[in-house]
Amino acid sequence: MFKRYWKWLVLIVASAVMLAACSGKQSSTDDKGEGSSEKIVLTAWAWNVNVGALNEAMQEFQKSNPNIELKVEDIGRLDVYDKLSTGLAAGGTGLPDIVLVEDDRIHGYVNAFPKGFVNLSEKGFDQYKDVFPTFKKDLTSVDGKFYAMPFDAGPTGMFYRTDLFEKAGIKAEDIETWDDFFAAAKK
Repeated sequence: MFKRYWKWLVLIVASAVMLAACSGKQSSTDDKGEGSSEKIVLTAWAWNVNVGALNEAMQEFQKSNPNIELKVEDIGRLDVYDKLSTGLAAGGTGLPDIVLVEDDRIHGYVNAFPKGFVNLSEKGFDQYKDVFPTFKKDLTSVDGKFYAMPFDAGPTGMFYRTDLFEKAGIKAEDIETWDDFFAAAKK
């Protein structure tokens, strides 16, 4: 499962970097327009475990794209939202090329600042949309257009009452799949 996750993480970061590189924002260069040798430096805001994941995925991406660099700034979850809101209200001043936000905030930001985000569907993201579950696509698209790229599904916990399991003759260790869980719930 980790290898599958890693493959998608690299794909997501690569897509985000390529979309950001195509978004038209000015980037620093080492050799003033020499085509593919032009150095592209992008910035990203993230927090916590996402910083390490982005940096690791970027290292993999750079093996085939050495001219693209991603500088990830760890600025804390709540600070991301404060700085993003302030930057958007100021017309984009001081914003990074890429910013990680939680899915449930995307619609609010896009609706409040419709010109503040790149329509990723126009940049080719739709070719990747089928690899994501519907609930993630619904959270990252507005009016059928993608403004964010799903990054993860977030942790989920399941709690159950052991006394009810025991009363129904269910052993928790026998539940290994969702189908097992649903079958146990019917008892």
